[in-house]
Amino acid sequence: MEIEKVKISVIIPVYNVEKYLKRCLDSVVNQTYKNLEIILVDDGSADNSGKICDEYAQKDKRIIVIHKENGGVSSVRNKGLDICTGDYVSFIDSDDWLENCFYEYVVNNVKDNDLLIFDYHITNGKNSKWIKYNNAEFELTKEKCLMELTKAKIQSYLWVMIFKRKLFYNIRFPQNRNYEDQAIMHLLIDKCQKIKYCNKAFYNYYQNPKGITHTVNYKNYRDFLYVNILRGRFLKKKYPKVYEYHLNYIYSAIAKLCWLYKNDEEYVIRYKFLHKFILSRLIKNIFNTKITLRTKIKVILYLFF
Repeated sequence: MEIEKVKISVIIPVYNVEKYLKRCLDSVVNQTYKNLEIILVDDGSADNSGKICDEYAQKDKRIIVIHKENGGVSSVRNKGLDICTGDYVSFIDSDDWLENCFYEYVVNNVKDNDLLIFDYHITNGKNSKWIKYNNAEFELTKEKCLMELTKAKIQSYLWVMIFKRKLFYNIRFPQNRNYEDQAIMHLLIDKCQKIKYCNKAFYNYYQNPKGITHTVNYKNYRDFLYVNILRGRFLKKKYPKVYEYHLNYIYSAIAKLCWLYKNDEEYVIRYKFLHKFILSRLIKNIFNTKITLRTKIKVILYLFF
């Protein structure tokens, strides 16, 4: 495929982000590569976010705006996937922004890869840090990619990756679940024939202290355990060597729930069951080198302190 004919669908969930939205949209519409399909899905915003989306759509014919009732980020991304027509798909969170040469780099390097993986910058608005996976670009097998994902060397963040659209055939994000990216990332990687890591950072991730990953509540912890159990079942069947390392996530997630349930009378039965389960696994795996020392210490702290 000729480079200038490669079409990238950019899917952006929008919900009550009027403070940051223009910065995000400006970084997309001003990309040096122009063959973009920009899909803005307003998830029932109560502020001026929906109005800002419409204003940008009037100025740029590449922008498609969908207004819908609030249904969560999974429903938004699924809506974007249902209508997108690009050869590749890029996801952006609406409080983040891109360097303006991102998609130009993508089309010049994607070739016949199904998945491109990038570094990224993490910022609090004042300071910025480059989160680097490696110093040189290289190709990965899907088993190697899953192993690096399991060891947290590669993150399950959608926005650090560019996906061939066909990967999402028969795959959608689970409704009403947090950590929805983790719930399907292993399925997408499993469908890849060629994967490439690019040691470049074009994405600026704004670390919002009110974001899901910074919020402690029952649903977050239960969903984290749920998606990792699903991934564990998949890995155990198809990639057993990777599964042995994935147990770190499962044990850590159970221990976190124990910590949360411990002083809540409503969940005392669940606490006793999970406590007994994870304690027996800890004793069984105390000398298992695939369960990291960090996980073992974390489990002990959550269970007893």
